[in-house]
Parts: sequence; C-alpha cells; structure tokens
Amino acid sequence: MYNWGIAGPALQAILAGHVPPTEQGELQGALTSMISATSIVGPLVMTNLFAYFTKPGAPIHFFGAPFLLGSILLMGSDIVAYSVLRKEKVVAVNKGLSKSAIPFQETFIVSNSVLVVH
Repeated sequence: MYNWGIAGPALQAILAGHVPPTEQGELQGALTSMISATSIVGPLVMTNLFAYFTKPGAPIHFFGAPFLLGSILLMGSDIVAYSVLRKEKVVAVNKGLSKSAIPFQETFIVSNSVLVVH
C-alpha cells in the first residue's frame, strides 16, 4: 500500500480508459478486491520472511529479504504489464488507429520510467 495514495488514482484512471463504460464498476470492484487481498497477504508474507532471515539460526542473515522479494514481484508485474500493453498497442495499430488514439502510451511513459512503450 506504500504510495497507493499517489499511484492509485493514476492507475485507476489508466485502467478505466481500457474498459467500456458498462464495465467500469466491475473494474473498480476488482481493483478494490486486489488491494484488500494484498493488504492482508502482504504483511503476513513479508513479516514472516523478515523473521525467518533474522532469527538466530537463519541460514543467511539477510535483513533486506522482504525488499528483495518485493522488487522481484514488482519486476514480474512490470513484465506482465509490458507484454499485455505491447499486445494492446499492436492490435490498435493494426486496426488503423493513430498513435494519438492509443490512450495508454503517453501515460505509461510518464508513470513508469523503466518500461517505455513506443
């Protein structure tokens, strides 16, 4: 949930542009469910991971294990988002839409400096 106050509304606006108006409620419900599930599971996983790697008999004392797992999960989600958005852009271009008609392109470049969709 870190920085969700900053990234959350932007992410919801980006995703809302990709579904028809009749499915907006379903999208917002799915996002809220995902946020709730990760708010429950995340602290449990990360605190247990931290406890495992900081206990006296740990095979490796690694205080940054939760941060490493978080970065791996974030990179995985970046790869999935990139592949899905890349396919969406190709479909839009093949349908004859101009680059300015692809609503996600500019937003994705601004919001994520690592993965840029051209």
